[in-house]
Amino acid sequence: MNIEDLYMKMDSLEKSIKSIVDAEVKLVEKMSNIEEAIRLLLVKDVISDTEILLESLKNDDEVRTVNSDKIMIFMKAAQNDDSFAQNKIATYYYLGEDIEQNYGEAVRWYRKAAESGCDDSQNKLGDCYYNGYGTERDYEEAVKWYKKAALKGNCLAQNKLGNCYYNGKGVEQNYKEAVKWYRKSSIGGNMDAQNNLANGYYNGKGIRKNLIEAEKWYKKAASQGHEKAKEMFKLLKK
Repeated sequence: MNIEDLYMKMDSLEKSIKSIVDAEVKLVEKMSNIEEAIRLLLVKDVISDTEILLESLKNDDEVRTVNSDKIMIFMKAAQNDDSFAQNKIATYYYLGEDIEQNYGEAVRWYRKAAESGCDDSQNKLGDCYYNGYGTERDYEEAVKWYKKAALKGNCLAQNKLGNCYYNGKGVEQNYKEAVKWYRKSSIGGNMDAQNNLANGYYNGKGIRKNLIEAEKWYKKAASQGHEKAKEMFKLLKK
């Protein structure tokens, strides 16, 4: 074996070792995060059974899979004024996932989290008021909560606030203001807002008509799978 081959084998071996070490480090970091979550919740007296909490967290870092253990954990935390848990409980009630659907309870928990400053709950509470889920339909209240979330950078709320201004729901119709919020949401990557902003440029509502800019934003929305944006982008490319 010549010296060049030897160096190549050593380099390959070094990369293999580094890959194994990196994997071990990531595993340790993941375990550390789970242990930290357990420690934090135990200190907060959220739950006294470590095994149940660990079972609830493993293989589901973002807690997407709903089960009775998780609902129990989050309910306890929500009752201890944890806004993240309050938002989770509200969403379980809203969607009816592994718990009986109850819009009234969803609104109650969204409100608690929203009042604590959770922008996701502020956005969802706005939805409830806008659609009349769990409460009387009230566009002005919807705008109030959408704006709170939008000012925190929630791109979903920014787009919905833009829609309220565009359609004059809960606020005086103002196309220019609508475009302002569509742009903020678009920059955040929201494809609906990108399509709406493109519509503004295409129709000249709230902003000077500009087909080049319209094509640009339709393309961005289309690249994310927005069907109407795809149609408009094809139309402009003809």
